[in-house]
Amino acid sequence: AGAVRTFPAIDFPAAFFKGEVFPYILWSTGVVRREIAVHIGGMPDYGSPLLTDFVYVLLAGADSGCVTINTILGCQSIHGRNSGLTDPHDIEVAVKGSHEYLSRKLNDRQDRLLLEELMGQFLATYIINHTIAMRRYLKTVRPNPVEYQAMNVALGKIFRLKFMRGIRVRYYRTIFKDLLREKLKFLRSLKPSTK
Repeated sequence: AGAVRTFPAIDFPAAFFKGEVFPYILWSTGVVRREIAVHIGGMPDYGSPLLTDFVYVLLAGADSGCVTINTILGCQSIHGRNSGLTDPHDIEVAVKGSHEYLSRKLNDRQDRLLLEELMGQFLATYIINHTIAMRRYLKTVRPNPVEYQAMNVALGKIFRLKFMRGIRVRYYRTIFKDLLREKLKFLRSLKPSTK
């Protein structure tokens, strides 16, 4: 706690995509000078609120660098009205929109080819984690077969995006591990007590 780290603007995007800044840094956990926010165009609008935090933070850091201080400022709540878990239509819009938006904004950088590759990996990891949580929510917490099916349709479209190659295998491998873990937990609960 209290560790201070600095990232120059040239290094920030790659560090961000690799998870070296923080795993999930949100816009509300930091301060951005007004002139930087204006220069990068403020919060992006590509038709979905998903991933906009990350895009905004990434562009601010790419513009002027970033300093992080490892200090707890509050907490994050996940609740029933969290649209990130209840609106599967947003995930396809968010992945395509954030990718197009960042590709355009980072196009003049010398490291743009590396950043394109890292961005694809970052988005794939994010979507896998996000849809696993959404899957649990729509299947067990608040079962909703219609939205669950919509999530699968959106995932099918995401799997076909050129920059998302390989995500299908990673997604189903993660689902399989998740299901196996649930089955083992259930089987352990059936074990007769030795007391």
